[in-house]
Amino acid sequence: MVQLSMNADNKRNTPQPQYKFEVKVMCFSVRNSYMLLIPALFLFFTRQVGAAVYYVSAVNGSDSNPGTSAAPWRTIQKAANTVTAGATVYVCSGIYNEVISPANSGNAHAPITYEPAARANVIIDGTGKPGGYGFGIWNITGKSYIIVKGFHFIHGYGNGITLENCSNVKILNNTFNSDFGWNPIEVDSTSHTSSRNIEIAGNHIHRTYIPGSLSNKYYAWFTGYGPPANLPGPWSEMISMSGGSNFSVHDNVIDLNELGEGINMKNGMHDSRAFRNKVSNTSSVAMYIGGWDKGDYDIAYYDNIIDNPDHNGIVISNEKGPTKTHDIRIYNNIIIGGRMGLGIGFYGYGSISNVTAINNTLYNSSVAVNPPWVGHGTPHDIAFSNVVLRNNIFFGGAMNVRLSGVIADHNGFYNTEAFGTDSVTGNPLFVNAAKNDFHLHAGSPMINKGTSVGAPSVDFDGVKRPKGAATDIGAYEFIKKAHPNLSHLYSYSH
Repeated sequence: MVQLSMNADNKRNTPQPQYKFEVKVMCFSVRNSYMLLIPALFLFFTRQVGAAVYYVSAVNGSDSNPGTSAAPWRTIQKAANTVTAGATVYVCSGIYNEVISPANSGNAHAPITYEPAARANVIIDGTGKPGGYGFGIWNITGKSYIIVKGFHFIHGYGNGITLENCSNVKILNNTFNSDFGWNPIEVDSTSHTSSRNIEIAGNHIHRTYIPGSLSNKYYAWFTGYGPPANLPGPWSEMISMSGGSNFSVHDNVIDLNELGEGINMKNGMHDSRAFRNKVSNTSSVAMYIGGWDKGDYDIAYYDNIIDNPDHNGIVISNEKGPTKTHDIRIYNNIIIGGRMGLGIGFYGYGSISNVTAINNTLYNSSVAVNPPWVGHGTPHDIAFSNVVLRNNIFFGGAMNVRLSGVIADHNGFYNTEAFGTDSVTGNPLFVNAAKNDFHLHAGSPMINKGTSVGAPSVDFDGVKRPKGAATDIGAYEFIKKAHPNLSHLYSYSH
């Protein structure tokens, strides 16, 4: 047994952090003991002097242990009750059937980090545990400077991870697979709390619906809504955020939600952004911005890929009024299929103003912006002002756009009706639409036909605009040397 620690006291009933020469261990069971594997020629110092490191093992741990690599704790909750600022908790492979609620916060210079040990496969299973609206498998309430990364969550009766009234929390590189009664990731379920400075990145979510009812602890909302028809199950938003500020939601992959939506910023969210996400196969809206008691403002959705939503791609609206949603930017997104790729104010109340949808590419997706009809069974009573549609490619789909309070110019259209000024019509000559490569071939009528007014400075690939005589229409700027197709970066594999 090798234990690199400057602390000689190893009393079993008193947690003793290990210091300085800690390496991230790879845990496995050999004859009911745990070993620390150290490469013969290389030793990496991953902790600063004084940084506390603890270990958890579902196989050989005990909560009466001191939490060292030689004598780990049994439960993650034991660690969550014990550790303080600057600690890192390494969790060894195993299935952890528990609900976790951290008792302490970190600080700006010393966050608390929870993550698997090296090469560990850690499954956190909510089967049989309490859950419901606003409560999940891992619940962080009123805490700050906590990092949760690299875990695999399954079977939540409520949420997967829940944050309430938190700040400076990071949810990174986790997977959420199978059924969840509510939302795999939820931040502030009510309008009474608001979190700030939250990063949600690199997570993979694959959520199937749960048939059931209130009687078996699942919330059976929206009976008969979504495919397959007439199957009851709980409505779910894969990443649900309400009322917070300074959120960064990026590089997440959502590849299935059989009953519900994808990424939602709603009810007073502001000064936040969602970018480089891939959202596919949601039964309803893939990415949503929506006011409720409060309107949203200063939000940007950009560089996202949305593929095959059963209902809508990106929607901006107010479901309850009167609320004001304003200063929203939607740019460099690729939206493929769905009943409606872009919807702005096609139902709801209040007002929508200063919204810019620019340099997006929509393929076989309809558009509804301030339409003269009522959608979603909700009254259409929204006042529009300074809503701008510019430099977008609309390939196929129906265009339901009323130009009252809407500015539309320099858009490209093919196999659909054009609207606005300085429009361009004709086949955009995508490199390979069948393989979701929407770069432009030489000779495309969309090249040099956009405007730089309000255009993002770089395209989906990060190429500076403009490369030619003028800005191109669509999410990609044409260059003579073919762009690499970066859509594979948004795919997920085990």
